[in-house]
Amino acid sequence: DLGWLEERMRQSITGQHAFRMSKVTRTEAETRWKQQPFKLDLLEDLEDDNIAHCTHAGFTDLCRGGHVNHTGEIPVFKLMSIAGAYWRGSEKNPQLQRIYGALFETEEELAAYETQLEEARRRDHRRIGRDLKLFDLYDEVGPGHVVWLPAGATIRRELERWVEDLEIEHGYDHVITPVIAKRELYIRSGHWDHYQDAMYPVMEREGEQYCLRPMNCPHHIMIVDSEQHSYREYPIRIAELGNMHRWEKSGQVSGMSRVRIMTLNDAHIFCTDAEMVEREVEGVLRLMEHAYGILGLTDYTYRLSLGDPDNHEKYVDNPPMWEAGEAL
Repeated sequence: DLGWLEERMRQSITGQHAFRMSKVTRTEAETRWKQQPFKLDLLEDLEDDNIAHCTHAGFTDLCRGGHVNHTGEIPVFKLMSIAGAYWRGSEKNPQLQRIYGALFETEEELAAYETQLEEARRRDHRRIGRDLKLFDLYDEVGPGHVVWLPAGATIRRELERWVEDLEIEHGYDHVITPVIAKRELYIRSGHWDHYQDAMYPVMEREGEQYCLRPMNCPHHIMIVDSEQHSYREYPIRIAELGNMHRWEKSGQVSGMSRVRIMTLNDAHIFCTDAEMVEREVEGVLRLMEHAYGILGLTDYTYRLSLGDPDNHEKYVDNPPMWEAGEAL
């Protein structure tokens, strides 16, 4: 299929077809694309005076422009692969096909890029893990389910021991909680309403429903909430190397970079006031940088996730809480 598409593209390049832009009204655009729901969806985001079509040869498409003068100016290219992609990046929408391609000024640049890709395949962590007998992935076990082999398990065990000791030295209480809980727990925490599509199917036994946990938060909150605490006990730092289960779509699973079962070095810190929160956040960042330094990790960034007041599906609808948290 890719070879056929490339040949069609080369025929278009040989034809040196000019790109011609034209503005259209919303009514004209809706009439032209009435049989194409994706085009109609895109039109909803466009202002009435900013709807444009582009035509070359006999092909016209909804397009805002930004082209070479004609197809003959398109340099060296190659179509690389095909993959599935959800419309607008949401798994709730239909799945489409995405074609990846590469474009360069010269044949030499394209050849260098292909060599780079081949080197990346040669250094693929899945192949290296198998060759060094660190871990493997088996179809019979399922995609995204990593099997740690003896050598890899030894490395993992040493890392886990070091992390636990380091966190205990810094005042964290390590716990071990079940990887499964009643569905009611995730309803109470809010995960069920916002996250159920990314969870494994519910298991029902003796009239009760159970779920593999997608995250550790509810279990740690239950520990702290199970008894009263004096203000002198705070901050309370609960930590766990906990297994979490998330039903990633098959097209998204990739080696160990995107899995369905992961072990998170997780912690939840419970504070009494904003001043304590500030101190604890600073302490967490110092601890992270200390650990990264020992592991030789230097190329990293921090990302602060802020709330979206217009998105009540993914964010808790509590503006004062978000404002107070972000102000810190």
